[in-house]
Amino acid sequence: MLEQLESSEQELMRALSRRAYEQHGRFATLLLDVSDTWFEGEGPELARKGKTKEGLVRMKIGIVLMCSQQGHPVRWQVVQGASSEGPAMLQVMRTVQQVPWLEKTPIVCDRALGRTAYVERCWMPTSAS
Repeated sequence: MLEQLESSEQELMRALSRRAYEQHGRFATLLLDVSDTWFEGEGPELARKGKTKEGLVRMKIGIVLMCSQQGHPVRWQVVQGASSEGPAMLQVMRTVQQVPWLEKTPIVCDRALGRTAYVERCWMPTSAS
């Protein structure tokens, strides 16, 4: 069952974001954050030992979630427990660049994304020579 859900993930993200768009119109903003969850025992393949947001050392994974201003999920990604939040957030942000009706929507996120120079270096497309 989980394998079927995983294989349909991209299609599900497109359908959910399109449905939210059809119901509420163009998004005023997108909200992006990273959380984590931890496991007793080994956990899934992506789980790594690390400090959780609660300060516990556990086997954990990261969850990057982008929502509309109404709280409807638009994009998400499960990342390795030891992943840095900034690069994980940028990776999800890049997925909305491919969606014409989402590409110019402002994205609000916390300071985990990093400094402005880092965002500009990683976010802006490089010009072809």
